[in-house]
Amino acid sequence: MWNARNKYGRGVMERIARETGGLEFDAAEERNLKAAFAQIGEILRSSYDLAYASTAGSGDDTFRKIQIRTRQPGLAVRHKTGYFARKD
Repeated sequence: MWNARNKYGRGVMERIARETGGLEFDAAEERNLKAAFAQIGEILRSSYDLAYASTAGSGDDTFRKIQIRTRQPGLAVRHKTGYFARKD
């Protein structure tokens, strides 16, 4: 049974995963852990990395949002929601 602290922690992990383009897995039971590692392996075998360099010049310490879309329907994209443009 989930108590308030566990529900809060789960919500935090879900938010961190969503904002960083990751996933969260429940490792409370061994069968869940095995399934999680199988899913992670599949994701790593079928993922791509993209790089981006801003043309906006030096950073101003603001948060810049990122939006990535595909032309082909049915594809899943996980990515960070943005980044902080740090001053040099």
